[in-house]
Amino acid sequence: MARRRPSVAPAAALPAAALGGAVLAGSLLAFQARANGSLAARLGSPVVAALLTYGVASATLLAVVVAAGQLPSLRLARSAGWYWWLGGLAGAAVVVTTAASVPLLGVALVSVCLVAGATSGGLVADWAGLGPDGPRRPSARRLAGAVLAVGGVGVGLLGQRGQHGHPLLVLLVLAVGFCSAGQQAASGHLAAATGDARAAALVASVVAAAALAATVALLAALGRLPQVRWSAPAWTYLGGLAVAAYGTVAAAVVRRLGVLLLTLATVSGQLLGSVVLDTLAPAPGGLRAATVAAALVTLAAVAVAAGRPARASPPGRSGR
Repeated sequence: MARRRPSVAPAAALPAAALGGAVLAGSLLAFQARANGSLAARLGSPVVAALLTYGVASATLLAVVVAAGQLPSLRLARSAGWYWWLGGLAGAAVVVTTAASVPLLGVALVSVCLVAGATSGGLVADWAGLGPDGPRRPSARRLAGAVLAVGGVGVGLLGQRGQHGHPLLVLLVLAVGFCSAGQQAASGHLAAATGDARAAALVASVVAAAALAATVALLAALGRLPQVRWSAPAWTYLGGLAVAAYGTVAAAVVRRLGVLLLTLATVSGQLLGSVVLDTLAPAPGGLRAATVAAALVTLAAVAVAAGRPARASPPGRSGR
């Protein structure tokens, strides 16, 4: 009885709402990437831009958590392993990298690279059981989707030929995307410990902000921090709101979707939003046809891997 209904109904009904939320949250990340890139360019420092973004995200989440009366739940975060607190570091790396790379590569290509890295990382995280719901064995669909997503990056790089290619920067964005899968897993564990996705997102955001503040202080002490120009328009500071919203949604749904499926669902919104942004307000070099093709290939990867989401085997049946 517990075996028939509960295992079928949630699998069919639950992804609809969870996937929809991830798609909507993903569309915000396209704006976040553009805002961070513009903020970094105007300030003259990607690290300072990232610090401001996470400062806005942390302040926003703190206000939401306090207003919701969930401040006491933060104490429960200590019950999660200390290593899950470090997920925010991956988020900080993503923001710094996107801020530095968007002006050179464009929102769409940066998004494609992050997608390929995060998809591969999500596949590994689910297989290794890093997510809060335990191991999710890779199916043929998931493997095919991950490979197709990586292929999308190759298509996007074709648009750089004969122009100002930045292969090392592309590799860095790929690596950061891969590590971001760990952030998704960590958010799920923090949400499970605190019982509140907003509190989990706040912990991750504060850790990221603290790491970025330490980095800025170190660069300043070493004389390596460039002169910051405080001339950025107000809208560029709003990327932190997107970080806060996405962090909350990701922490809420990762346990149900798994790291890979969360990544793929997020991507379907992010890529569409990023291509639209590069079309309406192009970054230097404009929107390349190869980048659009790369986005389409990566969306195909989403469809392949998430066409029939594979569920984790129940704890006692992981071997079957």
